[in-house]
Amino acid sequence: MEGPTPHTVLAVGDEPDFLERLSHLLGSKGFRPVCRQAANALRPEDGVIHAGILDVFSTGGPEGLELCQDLRRRCPDTSLILASPFFNNRTWRQTAAASGADCFFNKAWPLELLVSDVRYALECHKPTLATGRILPAGAPKAVVADDDPEWRKLICLELELAGYLPYEADTGRRALLAIGRLRPDVAILDYLMPDFSGPECLEYIHKNPRMHRVPVIIMTDYKGLELEERCMSLGANDFVLKERGARVLLLRVLKSRTRRAHWPTDPLKAGPFYLDPQSRMLLADGHRLPDLSPGEFDLMSILLENNGKIVPWEDVERRLHGGVAAHGASATPSAKMTISRLKEKLGRKYEECVVTRALSRLMWKN
Repeated sequence: MEGPTPHTVLAVGDEPDFLERLSHLLGSKGFRPVCRQAANALRPEDGVIHAGILDVFSTGGPEGLELCQDLRRRCPDTSLILASPFFNNRTWRQTAAASGADCFFNKAWPLELLVSDVRYALECHKPTLATGRILPAGAPKAVVADDDPEWRKLICLELELAGYLPYEADTGRRALLAIGRLRPDVAILDYLMPDFSGPECLEYIHKNPRMHRVPVIIMTDYKGLELEERCMSLGANDFVLKERGARVLLLRVLKSRTRRAHWPTDPLKAGPFYLDPQSRMLLADGHRLPDLSPGEFDLMSILLENNGKIVPWEDVERRLHGGVAAHGASATPSAKMTISRLKEKLGRKYEECVVTRALSRLMWKN
């Protein structure tokens, strides 16, 4: 009786020794390795490619980044990992994110780690269900990344009881692989993890065209306004202290889903501004402005949707954080941070344009 068909893993690079060792290790772990140099890397006889490992410096054809983009177009559901000796460098990680790769691997790390991540990427579609409940196929999905297994499982249990399909990750890299594979309704990341921190993962998610619309909540044991400001500036939807408990975190998750439901689907135009909801690209007089975080995107959407109107703060809070503010309340510290960052990205010229066009004078006064 034949066993299950092994998963096919495409490995592309220009270092024969690297490819040989990787091929041997993949084969020993039950995969079907297909190792090639970059030229004509993908061939019809390969069949379905379940995962790809691409050397950024592949020669003999497209560069690794271009090959990643090409494979992403041709194999949209394939998990792709970029390999390079330079991925401890922030700029390289951002480049990998922009190419659409699900994750990255530093070639100085043990190959066993890479193969382990490949296996995780191919199996992460299995949710962590502890209660035995049968959830509908269309249930919302949540990725929970934390190196503390007890806390991680507690969060997953709360999510499951609330009707979510929870998926576990114990490192930052695996969180990225799960987010790329699943495109969840929310991702919950620990601030500190063994390989890459929550903020580093957040930055990768924000730069990745496949992931940037996934709401991200950062959780941590550490207090401090600076930590929250850093995470929110990198694109976090929320920031939660673990000491407040799993139930509070669950409430923030539910609020993030409410907030996501309000996102516009069609481009918004007002005055000199054009905002594309799909890419979160903001243009002013035809010129692209700096990328917006989710909070900044929401705030700019409110401004453009209410061109010439004054928006009550309770409506702003509902959109920004999914919460409810008291009637007549002023801006919360988190909302003030979002306003400040948006004004900085607009620059003096367009900040004044927003004010004089009275998109929402009340917000700018607060």
